[in-house]
This record gives sequence, C-alpha cells and structure tokens, in this order.
Amino acid sequence: MNLEEFDREQIDYYEAKVNEIIDRNVPVNIAIMPLNEAFEIPPVMKLKDAFPPEIQDIRVIIIEDTDR
Repeated sequence: MNLEEFDREQIDYYEAKVNEIIDRNVPVNIAIMPLNEAFEIPPVMKLKDAFPPEIQDIRVIIIEDTDR
C-alpha cells in the first residue's frame, strides 16, 4: 500500500490525533530492539505478520499514556 491508496479522511484524523499529543507535550520514548522483544508489546504484536523474516531489529516509538 502506498500513500495514494490511503483514505484522506483517515489521514486527517490521525494527523489531528498526533497534533493533540504534541500539544499536550506527552513524553515519547524511542528504542531500537530485537523483533522478538518488540513482539512483547501488544500494539507491535498486532503487526507480527507484516515483517519480512530477514528483519531482526526495529525502531519502536512509545507515546506515554497513549500506547499499550
């Protein structure tokens, strides 16, 4: 899927949500971690089948009070 295939209303919705989080100055944690460790995080686990087998590490961004 590429950006042209996304629903514009959905993009606008998520953009507004991100801007709310930015306005609240919510802490954000960024980590590079092994994929199997990242799969212990429920929102990442939902994406388990999306990763090609050769991927070993991923960047995980956790927005406090928003994720999990």
